[in-house]
Amino acid sequence: MTKEDLIKEGSSKVRNNSTLLSFYIDIFKSEFGYKPTCAGCTFSTDWNKLINSTKKHIEIMNATFEIKDKQKIHTFYKDKRNIRCYGRNMTEEFAIDYLTFGTAEEIEERKKDFRKLPVTEIEVVDAENETGNELTFKDLKELYPQFSDAKNKKQILALIEKLEN
Repeated sequence: MTKEDLIKEGSSKVRNNSTLLSFYIDIFKSEFGYKPTCAGCTFSTDWNKLINSTKKHIEIMNATFEIKDKQKIHTFYKDKRNIRCYGRNMTEEFAIDYLTFGTAEEIEERKKDFRKLPVTEIEVVDAENETGNELTFKDLKELYPQFSDAKNKKQILALIEKLEN
């Protein structure tokens, strides 16, 4: 049984079935290097930890960028906070923010940390204005007030998906 199969079973079914619980403990140990001290007492927090590690692992595997040094701690300043991340844990969102926030010199230095830069903009194929040309990022922000906080076309597309669902 894989971690994904176990997660599909659901937390209540795993907790109430001794066979599934033993699989859970083995998978937890292989994922984090230790067994839960009391599987019944800490089950809900440990279960959430297991689920979140799966989501983050999938996000990292689907990244469009390649980092040179996976052991380096990458840091940038955003919203009056220092935000840090190891190269091995870097997500697409962090990489884009890392290359967006900062001075021009800092951003140029940060680009040197990548073998392959992340995709920062996605073309909006279907969006056309009256002249038949593709809408620009500025046009999209002016036409739709809910996009005013978006920093790039990728964020606009994410907002469109949320509105459609």
